[in-house]
Amino acid sequence: MSSAKIVFQCCMSAKLLVEEGSSETTINKGLIAYVAFLKDCSDEVLHKIAETICTVRLISDSNDKLRSVIDSPCDLLIVPQFCLSGKLKGKCFQYHTAVPKVAAESLYSRLVKSCDTFLRSSATWLSKSCKLSYGTFGIRQILSIETNGPFTHVVELLGKKVRIKCNPTDKVGDLKKLIAAQTGTNWERIVLKKWYTIFKDHITLQDYEINDGMNLELYYQ
Repeated sequence: MSSAKIVFQCCMSAKLLVEEGSSETTINKGLIAYVAFLKDCSDEVLHKIAETICTVRLISDSNDKLRSVIDSPCDLLIVPQFCLSGKLKGKCFQYHTAVPKVAAESLYSRLVKSCDTFLRSSATWLSKSCKLSYGTFGIRQILSIETNGPFTHVVELLGKKVRIKCNPTDKVGDLKKLIAAQTGTNWERIVLKKWYTIFKDHITLQDYEINDGMNLELYYQ
């Protein structure tokens, strides 16, 4: 089950204006991380999210080698982006998988603190006087970015694992109902997949070669 969705954008510089007339938040060369928290997000996975943001290797150095914000080192801008939790239904987006606003704001505040702690633990990052900047949760913001190309990546982080006992002759639909009972979710909203294969409800687990201990990807539709 997913805990967060992040969009990474490398930039030469960026500035964030929270509201007209307020001071700008600016960074130089670095990484922008747009973050949305999904329903399975919890305190225990916040460290994983912060570590991913600070250590993902997307910044090109002078030798065209990809480095992280810590290794480069460079600036980091974190922007809350609720819309990333949206799922397209017909011609409209729905946001059923998003964490409620109050809880999401608390998670965002703690994520920023976790990233700050992670970055400040690096002597390399501190030695270059790099900057951690962040947007304000729940307020429309104006963002201006200078980039050297559309170098954008999307990451969906998984939350806690759920272990379900089942039989090889059980159908995928039966497995989804067991998962729903344990997670308090409507089983018809659950999608199970492995790599690019989406498992169909009427097929048995053994036909898909789903064995005990196998990790499956779970999404909500």
